[in-house]
Amino acid sequence: MLNTLLYKLSSEFKDMKYSPGNAYEMTINIIENQFHSVSFTEVKAACCGAGNLNGESFCSPDANLCPNQHQYLFWDLFHPTEVASQLAAVTLFSGPTRFVAPVKFAQLAEA
Repeated sequence: MLNTLLYKLSSEFKDMKYSPGNAYEMTINIIENQFHSVSFTEVKAACCGAGNLNGESFCSPDANLCPNQHQYLFWDLFHPTEVASQLAAVTLFSGPTRFVAPVKFAQLAEA
């Protein structure tokens, strides 16, 4: 729906440049294929939280906290860790169209 709206707007406004990133696809790709190559050893449980997989409550002073957050994909039940966010930023800036299209963020920055 968003892609359709952006395409329609760019047809009306010829100078408009856009490129939505696909966070879901990036996350699934890490979970299913590439987490070993980026040093994640835990892609299911959150680093900070409580309950099943630390994913049933927000991070708080009383929450469970992992000792090595750089090895986790998820910080809490909603947010990625700093390492995961850095990986996402690099992917959006220069990654394949599978994750960011119609152009990379680098191309938007050059425009």
